[in-house]
Amino acid sequence: MKDFFSIIGIKTTSLEKIQESTTSPEFIINLNKNNIFSKLGGFYVADPFVYEINDVEYLFCELLLKNGKGVIARVERRKNKKWNNPIIVLEESFHLSYPTIYNYKNSVYMLVESADDSKIRIYKANDISLKSWKFEKSLIKGKYYDPTIFEHRGNWFMFACSKKDFSQLELFYSTKDLLGPWKKHPESPFNMGSSKSRPAGPVMEWNSKKFRLAQDCSVKYGQAVKIFEIKKITKEHYREGKGKIILTNSNDGWNSQGMHHLQIYKHNKKNIYAVSDGYTKI
Repeated sequence: MKDFFSIIGIKTTSLEKIQESTTSPEFIINLNKNNIFSKLGGFYVADPFVYEINDVEYLFCELLLKNGKGVIARVERRKNKKWNNPIIVLEESFHLSYPTIYNYKNSVYMLVESADDSKIRIYKANDISLKSWKFEKSLIKGKYYDPTIFEHRGNWFMFACSKKDFSQLELFYSTKDLLGPWKKHPESPFNMGSSKSRPAGPVMEWNSKKFRLAQDCSVKYGQAVKIFEIKKITKEHYREGKGKIILTNSNDGWNSQGMHHLQIYKHNKKNIYAVSDGYTKI
């Protein structure tokens, strides 16, 4: 049996109701017959990230091809209509996954997981259509999984997982800009164990606080998503609060085995809009 991932859209009224909202998602994307990605030659979709520009929402994700290699694919929608125009926007000779998008200095960049190339690679959009990307540079050398960048008080920080057993969290920082140079944090690595080391989506800002998202892999890969408040982060020190599960497996259906990624991409006074993924066995 193989893992089979699906992507869902979540619309909810509070963080506390995100798990409840997964039972009736706003949309679901998988690779069943006649699905929007079905003609691109993939086996599953995962790691969703929504980026909006010029009133168009673009959903980027990992598309795992049937040969076992991951590429970055994209769909789009306008005014909350159906997702359409599926395309592969980035493919290399090695596996790619976990796309995150950054608007920085009037350019759009995409960070990906490229551990198979033993580098953390970042790409730059060729134009505002976000259909094609060019390699910009390698930020850090080494096998790092699910790199996650965010800005805090004038400095840039990056979380990543550095062990295949998902037991070790790494932290890097840049005092210059998004593109570096990047240095390892003096307290890194953090041997947190497999229950909270591997990133599970972009750092979340909520009520003027920042939260790190992590996969709980203590029982099996990507069983749940945990949330940790970042209490203190500087070039010298890092401290976070006790984590709690925000998403987990349902034991039935599309997310019977686990949920391992979350992005809240917009919210207002009434609703929270997020994307996540989950997996089952087929």
